[in-house]
Amino acid sequence: MTGWPNGDIAPAGDEPRDAATLIIVDEQPGRRLVLLGKRRQTQVFAPGKFVFPGGSVDPADAQLRTDGRLRDSERHPLLHDMKAISGSMSPEVFALAAIRETFEETGLLLGAPAARVLEDPPLGWQPFVAHGYTPKLSTLAFIARAITPPGRSRRFDARFFLASGDDIALRTQATDGEFEDLAWVTFAQAREMDLHNMTLSVLEEAERYLQLAPAERDRAPVPYFLNGRDGWQREVIARQPTARGA
Repeated sequence: MTGWPNGDIAPAGDEPRDAATLIIVDEQPGRRLVLLGKRRQTQVFAPGKFVFPGGSVDPADAQLRTDGRLRDSERHPLLHDMKAISGSMSPEVFALAAIRETFEETGLLLGAPAARVLEDPPLGWQPFVAHGYTPKLSTLAFIARAITPPGRSRRFDARFFLASGDDIALRTQATDGEFEDLAWVTFAQAREMDLHNMTLSVLEEAERYLQLAPAERDRAPVPYFLNGRDGWQREVIARQPTARGA
């Protein structure tokens, strides 16, 4: 995927479609590696670009029965400025979409051994559940949100999650063909690649977030990229409720 998950084509002016993206970071001695996938040259949108895995929220993500839950520091900012189309969804639905799309596109399963068999999983989750794992949400960090500007053929309200490579429970070879190649690269190497401008912006946000101490991460506001009167603007979403409970 790109800074904007591509998913289905929506007519210009439509309400942005909910989407989610996963930035997987593998901590190694002396360096951090991030996963990027190269889109096929035959694809209409962003051909040949290296991007993060991710995509549109699917009804199956809201239908999956799981006990997994995000930390409160991630749930609160995800509830900010919810659109009418997604107002009834729990914050976990976005994280589930990011994990499912990543599994479909890369074959990497981020999860934990299931304590019980998930009964009647929705169609989109059956391949994941068949491996005997349940999605792992408790370690994900919500680090950015961005909305495609009006007038584009594809409009998305994208939530970006940061995940640790330690949470990759299984590496499979089954993918949907979205990427022709996968690459683990340093942040410096990633900045030299041909990235969508929002992909680059979120990459930088991820690097800043990782430089924070754990206690600071729980308080750090979430960047929110919107198209304003003077072009792109970067707002922030409070990670914790205010004193008035907003």
